[in-house]
Amino acid sequence: MQNPASSPIHVYFALLPGSLVLDWAGPAEALRIANQTLAKQGQPERFVQHFVSPTPESVSSVGAVLTQLEPLPANLPSPAWVVLVGLAGQHIAVDGDEARALLHWLRGLRPVAGQLELITVCAGAVLAVLAKDEPAASAKAAATRAMRVRFMEVRGLNVGVKMWTEAPARRPAVSTTLQPADG
Repeated sequence: MQNPASSPIHVYFALLPGSLVLDWAGPAEALRIANQTLAKQGQPERFVQHFVSPTPESVSSVGAVLTQLEPLPANLPSPAWVVLVGLAGQHIAVDGDEARALLHWLRGLRPVAGQLELITVCAGAVLAVLAKDEPAASAKAAATRAMRVRFMEVRGLNVGVKMWTEAPARRPAVSTTLQPADG
Protein backbone atom coordinates (compact mmCIF):
# COMPACT_ATOMS: atom_id res chain seq x y z
CA MET A 1 0.00 0.00 0.00
CA GLN A 2 1.31 3.46 -0.94
CA ASN A 3 1.95 6.15 1.62
CA PRO A 4 -1.14 8.45 1.45
CA ALA A 5 1.15 11.50 1.27
CA SER A 6 2.71 10.12 -1.92
CA SER A 7 -0.51 8.80 -3.49
CA PRO A 8 -1.97 11.11 -6.11
CA ILE A 9 -5.16 12.89 -5.13
CA HIS A 10 -8.03 12.07 -7.48
CA VAL A 11 -10.09 15.23 -7.94
CA TYR A 12 -13.67 14.75 -9.16
CA PHE A 13 -15.37 17.88 -10.51
CA ALA A 14 -19.11 17.06 -10.36
CA LEU A 15 -20.79 18.93 -13.22
CA LEU A 16 -24.48 19.57 -13.82
CA PRO A 17 -26.14 21.47 -16.67
CA GLY A 18 -25.39 25.16 -16.12
CA SER A 19 -22.25 24.55 -14.04
CA LEU A 20 -20.29 27.79 -13.77
CA VAL A 21 -17.19 27.41 -15.91
CA LEU A 22 -15.05 29.61 -13.68
CA ASP A 23 -15.91 27.50 -10.63
CA TRP A 24 -14.37 24.34 -12.11
CA ALA A 25 -11.98 25.59 -14.79
CA GLY A 26 -10.12 27.93 -12.41
CA PRO A 27 -9.36 25.26 -9.80
CA ALA A 28 -8.63 22.70 -12.56
CA GLU A 29 -6.06 25.06 -14.07
CA ALA A 30 -4.46 25.66 -10.66
CA LEU A 31 -4.10 21.91 -10.18
CA ARG A 32 -2.73 21.48 -13.70
CA ILE A 33 -0.13 24.17 -13.01
CA ALA A 34 0.75 22.51 -9.69
CA ASN A 35 1.33 19.22 -11.55
CA GLN A 36 3.40 21.01 -14.19
CA THR A 37 5.54 22.66 -11.49
CA LEU A 38 6.12 19.31 -9.79
CA ALA A 39 7.10 17.68 -13.09
CA LYS A 40 9.66 20.45 -13.74
CA GLN A 41 11.15 19.63 -10.32
CA GLY A 42 11.36 15.94 -11.25
CA GLN A 43 8.56 14.99 -8.88
CA PRO A 44 5.46 12.94 -9.70
CA GLU A 45 2.19 14.71 -10.42
CA ARG A 46 0.02 15.08 -7.34
CA PHE A 47 -3.44 15.53 -8.87
CA VAL A 48 -5.47 13.33 -11.23
CA GLN A 49 -8.48 15.24 -12.52
CA HIS A 50 -11.85 13.73 -13.42
CA PHE A 51 -14.87 15.56 -14.81
CA VAL A 52 -17.96 13.60 -13.80
CA SER A 53 -21.67 14.00 -14.38
CA PRO A 54 -24.87 11.98 -14.27
CA THR A 55 -24.85 12.27 -18.09
CA PRO A 56 -21.94 11.98 -20.56
CA GLU A 57 -22.70 15.42 -22.01
CA SER A 58 -23.65 18.70 -20.36
CA VAL A 59 -24.03 22.35 -21.30
CA SER A 60 -22.03 24.82 -19.19
CA SER A 61 -23.11 28.22 -17.89
CA VAL A 62 -21.74 29.91 -21.02
CA GLY A 63 -23.31 27.43 -23.43
CA ALA A 64 -20.17 25.39 -24.12
CA VAL A 65 -21.06 21.74 -24.57
CA LEU A 66 -18.96 19.43 -22.42
CA THR A 67 -18.66 15.92 -23.81
CA GLN A 68 -17.09 12.64 -22.72
CA LEU A 69 -17.82 13.36 -19.07
CA GLU A 70 -17.15 10.36 -16.85
CA PRO A 71 -20.08 8.80 -15.00
CA LEU A 72 -20.44 9.38 -11.28
CA PRO A 73 -18.12 6.69 -9.89
CA ALA A 74 -19.48 3.86 -7.78
CA ASN A 75 -16.19 3.74 -5.83
CA LEU A 76 -13.61 6.42 -5.20
CA PRO A 77 -9.90 5.84 -4.65
CA SER A 78 -8.18 7.24 -1.60
CA PRO A 79 -7.28 10.03 -1.39
CA ALA A 80 -10.02 11.76 -3.38
CA TRP A 81 -11.65 15.18 -3.46
CA VAL A 82 -15.17 15.75 -4.76
CA VAL A 83 -15.66 19.32 -5.95
CA LEU A 84 -19.17 20.78 -6.16
CA VAL A 85 -19.46 23.97 -8.19
CA GLY A 86 -22.05 26.69 -8.56
CA LEU A 87 -24.78 26.83 -11.16
CA ALA A 88 -25.92 29.70 -13.36
CA GLY A 89 -28.98 31.65 -12.30
CA GLN A 90 -30.60 32.95 -9.15
CA HIS A 91 -32.02 29.58 -8.07
CA ILE A 92 -30.59 26.09 -7.85
CA ALA A 93 -33.17 23.73 -9.29
CA VAL A 94 -32.81 20.23 -7.94
CA ASP A 95 -35.93 18.75 -9.47
CA GLY A 96 -34.28 17.65 -12.73
CA ASP A 97 -33.05 14.11 -13.34
CA GLU A 98 -29.37 15.13 -13.36
CA ALA A 99 -29.57 17.05 -10.07
CA ARG A 100 -31.52 14.25 -8.38
CA ALA A 101 -28.92 11.70 -9.58
CA LEU A 102 -26.06 13.86 -8.26
CA LEU A 103 -27.76 14.37 -4.88
CA HIS A 104 -28.41 10.62 -4.61
CA TRP A 105 -24.73 9.92 -5.37
CA LEU A 106 -23.57 12.52 -2.83
CA ARG A 107 -25.74 10.96 -0.12
CA GLY A 108 -23.75 7.74 -0.53
CA LEU A 109 -20.39 9.42 0.08
CA ARG A 110 -18.80 9.27 3.51
CA PRO A 111 -16.12 11.98 3.70
CA VAL A 112 -13.13 11.26 5.94
CA ALA A 113 -10.31 13.80 6.28
CA GLY A 114 -7.32 12.81 4.17
CA GLN A 115 -9.25 10.03 2.40
CA LEU A 116 -12.40 11.51 0.85
CA GLU A 117 -13.00 15.23 1.12
CA LEU A 118 -15.87 17.34 -0.16
CA ILE A 119 -14.92 20.74 -1.55
CA THR A 120 -17.53 23.33 -2.49
CA VAL A 121 -17.08 26.38 -4.66
CA CYS A 122 -19.55 29.21 -4.16
CA ALA A 123 -23.13 27.91 -4.46
CA GLY A 124 -21.86 24.33 -4.72
CA ALA A 125 -22.24 24.47 -0.93
CA VAL A 126 -26.01 24.54 -1.46
CA LEU A 127 -25.81 21.21 -3.31
CA ALA A 128 -23.80 19.74 -0.44
CA VAL A 129 -26.39 20.88 2.08
CA LEU A 130 -29.28 19.58 -0.03
CA ALA A 131 -27.59 16.19 -0.28
CA LYS A 132 -28.03 15.69 3.46
CA ASP A 133 -30.78 13.33 4.56
CA GLU A 134 -32.48 16.01 6.67
CA PRO A 135 -34.83 17.82 4.23
CA ALA A 136 -36.14 20.49 6.64
CA ALA A 137 -32.70 21.38 8.01
CA SER A 138 -31.23 21.21 4.52
CA ALA A 139 -33.74 23.65 3.09
CA LYS A 140 -33.09 26.20 5.84
CA ALA A 141 -29.29 25.85 5.62
CA ALA A 142 -29.41 26.01 1.82
CA ALA A 143 -31.49 29.19 1.95
CA THR A 144 -29.05 30.76 4.43
CA ARG A 145 -26.06 29.80 2.26
CA ALA A 146 -27.82 31.08 -0.87
CA MET A 147 -28.37 34.46 0.83
CA ARG A 148 -24.66 34.63 1.72
CA VAL A 149 -23.72 33.77 -1.86
CA ARG A 150 -26.00 36.50 -3.22
CA PHE A 151 -24.53 38.98 -0.72
CA MET A 152 -21.00 38.08 -1.82
CA GLU A 153 -21.96 38.46 -5.49
CA VAL A 154 -23.54 41.86 -4.84
CA ARG A 155 -20.51 43.10 -2.91
CA GLY A 156 -18.15 41.85 -5.63
CA LEU A 157 -15.22 39.69 -4.64
CA ASN A 158 -12.04 38.79 -6.44
CA VAL A 159 -10.88 35.21 -6.13
CA GLY A 160 -7.15 34.65 -5.86
CA VAL A 161 -5.50 31.26 -6.08
CA LYS A 162 -2.08 30.67 -4.59
CA MET A 163 -0.01 27.52 -4.47
CA TRP A 164 2.56 26.56 -1.90
CA THR A 165 4.45 23.53 -0.73
CA GLU A 166 3.69 22.19 2.72
CA ALA A 167 6.63 21.12 4.86
CA PRO A 168 7.68 18.52 5.87
CA ALA A 169 5.58 16.43 3.49
CA ARG A 170 6.53 18.74 0.59
CA ARG A 171 3.10 18.33 -0.99
CA PRO A 172 1.69 21.10 -3.17
CA ALA A 173 -1.52 22.61 -1.95
CA VAL A 174 -3.92 25.13 -3.40
CA SER A 175 -5.61 27.90 -1.44
CA THR A 176 -8.44 30.07 -2.68
CA THR A 177 -8.84 33.45 -1.05
CA LEU A 178 -11.56 36.05 -1.43
CA GLN A 179 -10.72 39.74 -1.46
CA PRO A 180 -12.88 42.81 -2.04
CA ALA A 181 -12.95 43.91 -5.67
CA ASP A 182 -11.08 47.13 -6.48
CA GLY A 183 -13.13 50.26 -6.90
